Amino acid sequence: MGWYYSFGIVFNNQTDAGLSCNDFKNKKIVLSNHDEVSLDPDVSEHEDNGTFEQKLYILRVFIEGLGTGNTNSKLYETPYFYEIRDFFYDYLKNLNIDFEFAHYELEAADMLMGSETLEYIIYLFENNSKSELLSKKYIDGMVISLDNFNKLEKFKDEFRTFKENYYWLPIKEFKLSN
Repeated sequence: MGWYYSFGIVFNNQTDAGLSCNDFKNKKIVLSNHDEVSLDPDVSEHEDNGTFEQKLYILRVFIEGLGTGNTNSKLYETPYFYEIRDFFYDYLKNLNIDFEFAHYELEAADMLMGSETLEYIIYLFENNSKSELLSKKYIDGMVISLDNFNKLEKFKDEFRTFKENYYWLPIKEFKLSN
């Protein structure tokens, strides 16, 4: 089993997920040193659709070189890692399609999306003494819709406004290199 950085967005319908997926097909991130980074997007049904009131669809975008396969260690360095991360948050800020959750982090886009996300966030915060590293790894940087924000009974003060009708759990820096 390998590990990968990825970007994930959960949508309420397959059409919106597909439209967003098309935005990433054949797209490359151009870094400040003019290197290009390839992206590999795909859409799938949420693992837990059988337990949800409505079906959800996940767009996952993997970044070539940010993982155990075909690793490019330069991409983990400053400023390139942050340029890649900021590319995805800029995409979200300009996205005119409604979504439920979005996240960019190590293994997060695929692993976190397979659980009741809000309950998982609450669990991690309530058990912070035992899972501080886990919470930093999995939930920092998450963007949630206003509807999901309103479902939170606790921890709303941990979130900041991201854009109209969306809230962001601010990033705590996590670095693999200097």
